[in-house]
Amino acid sequence: MKRNLFSFIAFFMPSLVLAQKDSLVIGDTLPDISLPGTINYATSELQLKDLRGKAIILDFWSPSCISCIEKFPVMDSLQRKFKDSMQIILVNTQTRDSTLRFFAMRKKIHMPNGILITGDTLLSKLFPHYGEPYHVWIDQKGVVRHLADSYNATPENVATFISGKNQQFVAYRARQQYVKSLFDQQWQDKLRYYSYISNAIRGTQPGSDLNEDYAHLNINNASIVELFMIAYGRGEYYKYSRPGALVLHVADSFQYVRPKDNNRFDTWFEAYCFNYDLQLPKGKTQNQYQIMQEDLKRYFNFKVMVHKKEMPCWFLIRTSAKNKVFSKRNEAKENFRKDDIREPILDSVRYLYRQPFKTFASRLGGWIEQGLKLPFIDATGFNELIDIQIPGNVIDNIDLAHLKQLRVVLQNYDMDLVKKPGLIEVLELEELK
Repeated sequence: MKRNLFSFIAFFMPSLVLAQKDSLVIGDTLPDISLPGTINYATSELQLKDLRGKAIILDFWSPSCISCIEKFPVMDSLQRKFKDSMQIILVNTQTRDSTLRFFAMRKKIHMPNGILITGDTLLSKLFPHYGEPYHVWIDQKGVVRHLADSYNATPENVATFISGKNQQFVAYRARQQYVKSLFDQQWQDKLRYYSYISNAIRGTQPGSDLNEDYAHLNINNASIVELFMIAYGRGEYYKYSRPGALVLHVADSFQYVRPKDNNRFDTWFEAYCFNYDLQLPKGKTQNQYQIMQEDLKRYFNFKVMVHKKEMPCWFLIRTSAKNKVFSKRNEAKENFRKDDIREPILDSVRYLYRQPFKTFASRLGGWIEQGLKLPFIDATGFNELIDIQIPGNVIDNIDLAHLKQLRVVLQNYDMDLVKKPGLIEVLELEELK
């Protein structure tokens, strides 16, 4: 069975285990327990009774959770802002030594300044969960008030919580629910061909356990713009996510793109987040994205144009006829990655040995588009296996301030990076009245 599955919001929605006999739910009081394995605390154990009178947010995280790690600076800023009335406690199940080693080996990661509890077993039993980040909000009297997603942790929400005012966070399912589709399950196996657009449903993923005799195109929890980007990119979502490749003509962009303000996320999700599902006989899959395009235009009332547009671009070019990157090695290996929060300390030199040139151009191009904010075009014409080395500090700092050092390295291989006009395929969406 051929299946195309997209889901855009899983990282926003950790799923929780249903309350067990020894677990706590909203309205229960957190007992006065001792929590060993502290970091950034005066003693090796934290006594929860010492925090009575303060609101508490338990922030469950793990080293493999990118969303958790990216949230560390935000949680630190909240702790500084509300230090007299709230305590944030970061909780993981890894040992104290492994946690410290994790931060020591990843210099790009902001190590939190607040209290960390490591090697946890007690809190994880009281608040069992699937997936992180997962937040538990506890009031000044020790009563559990919210079991929440991390995006709810904003200054506005914290201030309201501390004040004791009534506050509602969106409820969600204990486990992710997977369903074949949103049709009546009694007749599901009778369906031969269909497509539908629905509002996204928290905690539910339509499009699982589908009929293997048919092909499916299934997108869950997507914005309107994301749906169009998938349909016209023919499954290549990132085709139109590069700089300048999407042009949006709308009166109000709020309903079309994900809000950066987390205080508005719940409102946006309920009204403007969608699922799309298409089932086709296997012999008709060549038309699936065209069908999706027509469905989207009919429902969302957009004029869609795909065309070439001239704009400033960064071109990777050759400066001579020599091929200084042609591979002369017998062994294929590489460490050509950028240092970021997902990586431990990388080598001081990043290399590609006996690797396709397109691998080099694709990775370098992505970093250039991210750092230099303009489209990248490979104009070298290379397509063979190559050997190339670039200092790690050059790879890790691709931006306008460090552009010269990247160009110097490329020039050593008779290549260069030049800025000039180029033609880029653009997806243009115009809202119709």
